[in-house]
This record gives sequence, C-alpha cells and structure tokens, in this order.
Amino acid sequence: MNITRKLNFIVVLVVVLVLGKGDRDSCIGFMYKNLFSPLGIKDSNIIFYDGKADLSAECERIDNYIQSVKGMDFMVLGLGMNGHLGLNEPGISFNNYSHVVRLNGETKIVAQKYFDDKRDVEYGITMGMKNFDKCRRIVLIATGERKRKIVVRMLSSKITKSLPATYLHGIKQASLYLEGTLAFTHKNPHK
Repeated sequence: MNITRKLNFIVVLVVVLVLGKGDRDSCIGFMYKNLFSPLGIKDSNIIFYDGKADLSAECERIDNYIQSVKGMDFMVLGLGMNGHLGLNEPGISFNNYSHVVRLNGETKIVAQKYFDDKRDVEYGITMGMKNFDKCRRIVLIATGERKRKIVVRMLSSKITKSLPATYLHGIKQASLYLEGTLAFTHKNPHK
C-alpha cells in the first residue's frame, strides 16, 4: 500500500514558539524525522504551524485550511500530565480555535524532555477545542503509569475548563486508548 496516496493532509497540532521545521528540537522536525520522511509523505500533504512566523496569521491560516477541507478526518492526541490536550492548558476557553497559549509550569518542565539543551519555553501555538469539534474521529492516548492519576481524574470529572481533557466527554467521536498498566476498567459516568 502506498500510504502517501491515502493521506490528503496532516496538520501538526502544536508547536513550541520560536522553533521551526529546521530546528532539531521542534515538533515538526521530530515528525519529519520519525514519521513523514520514513513514510515518504510529501511536503504538499503536510500543514503545520510555523512558530517563527506571524502567529495570528498562522492561526488564521490553519483554521482557514481546516475549514476549506471541511474538517479533519482523524486526530491523535496525547494526554498532558495536567490534563491538557494539545497545548490547551487548564483554564483555557473551550471556545478557541487555533491560538497562542502561555504554557503553565508543569508543561514547561515536561517539555524539557524534548530538547537536547535546556530551553526557556513560555508559549506554544495550538488548535483550540473548537477545532476538535471539526474532526470526524479523535483518539486520545495515555501511556505510562505516571498518567494513572490524570486518567482517573479525567474519567471521573464532569466537563470543566480546569481539566481540558474532559472536553472530550462531549465529543461522541472521541475514544480513549490506554496502554499497559493503565488499561483498567473504569465506568465513565458521563457517557
């Protein structure tokens, strides 16, 4: 199967600001190295935020693109240690489309694992929760024992801005996939 014929586009959800495609530590650089290049995905099939460009224009460009293709078919999200989705930090409005976000302390600390050298990361650019509504299938993945508390909290909580992952309770096309020791039975009271 030639996967490049099957993909119309890939949108990279988050970018730490001031990093671009050529930066080894950037999200898009990681995706090129570990996904796009090995699979032979053409640049014309990839769209991403440019953390070195005009950020308002980048948000508008991505949102316009998503609208022009009538939403997204599939989105994979990771669950942040503080319950963030993308870089939608606790307290963020659920009415946002693409936007620039100030990272909270926990996210800044966790983000250091992605860099070879210590970086001062203050802001990121991400799709907002309203972009998630435009997706036909969302998969949230949580791995590692360290995520147990946040998974239980997410599944036990009502939809609240203080725990952005709970937004997915209201999206029927969203699924949660748990790995290893996290794969426990937990009745979600919100379904």
